[in-house]
Amino acid sequence: MDIEKKRFRLSFYIPALLVCLLALVQALQSGLQADWYNLGIYPREISSLPGILTHVFVHQNWAHFFNNAVPLFVLSWCFYYFYRELFWKASLLLWLSCGLLTWIIGRDNWHIGASGLIYAYSFFLFFSGMIRGHKPLMAISFVVVFLYGSTLWNMFPWGEFNRDISWEGHLSGALAGLVWAVLLKKQGPQAPPPLEEEEEEEEEDEEDKQRPSEANKLQGFGEQDL
Repeated sequence: MDIEKKRFRLSFYIPALLVCLLALVQALQSGLQADWYNLGIYPREISSLPGILTHVFVHQNWAHFFNNAVPLFVLSWCFYYFYRELFWKASLLLWLSCGLLTWIIGRDNWHIGASGLIYAYSFFLFFSGMIRGHKPLMAISFVVVFLYGSTLWNMFPWGEFNRDISWEGHLSGALAGLVWAVLLKKQGPQAPPPLEEEEEEEEEDEEDKQRPSEANKLQGFGEQDL
């Protein structure tokens, strides 16, 4: 129980630290009244390649930040808690893949914010849970769909609203999450053996243990009768 509580708290600290770091960057940008768009991704511009690493930290305004902060915290918490062995490796792969794909397919404009990473986390959690067939992970898959299923509409250039957002970043994150969920399916938590097989093995072990004791009892009764 103590180990589980410690794991729960640690799963809280890492996402909280990430969100606080994003908040610090936004506070500096707001306080200095600066526009740090050049830290984002400008597709197919070689000078913008470093933005693949830095675009997650930059947001247009506080409203943009808060829209991303809550889902980023929730999804990264779930990711760390259930995929602790994979968290750092998979997060880096998702982060870089999402940014690189946005750099390739994006419109000629600056792409900033953590929404691509949010889509990467959500799609990884959903598809990884379904692929692994592990009940707790599958439950998280359905929770993700329930909470963020409506965001699917923001992955495509439909409607006036989506023209003003980086739907390419969202789509890139979704594709990255799906691809790495498949490629990393053998790593991290796995579904346990079927319960019926475990129960049969346990019953056989118990029978093997009981047989000698029953024989000893019969032998003892015979000696007493004699």
